[in-house]
Amino acid sequence: MLRRVEETRPSLDLNAKALKSEPGPVLTRIRTQSALAEARIPLLGAIVLTTTHRAAETMLKDRAGFVSNPATAGLSGGAVPAWLPKRFKLLGKN
Repeated sequence: MLRRVEETRPSLDLNAKALKSEPGPVLTRIRTQSALAEARIPLLGAIVLTTTHRAAETMLKDRAGFVSNPATAGLSGGAVPAWLPKRFKLLGKN
């Protein structure tokens, strides 16, 4: 079972030099701490990442606990803002 929102999740800095130069140890540390981790993406804000295959599989199969419509996932307005650069629009629709 995935941890609930109230519990503390490890934070993953996607811009960290250690992650870019030697990702293995960083990702192993995060994965051993929790099945979920938090990260921030510029302009899109906070996101939650799965760190294990089992967590990803659970999330993808859990239609009651997770948004299943990619057009509105995580978006309060229901659409990705038109002014976002193309690469961020793709992330916003995922």
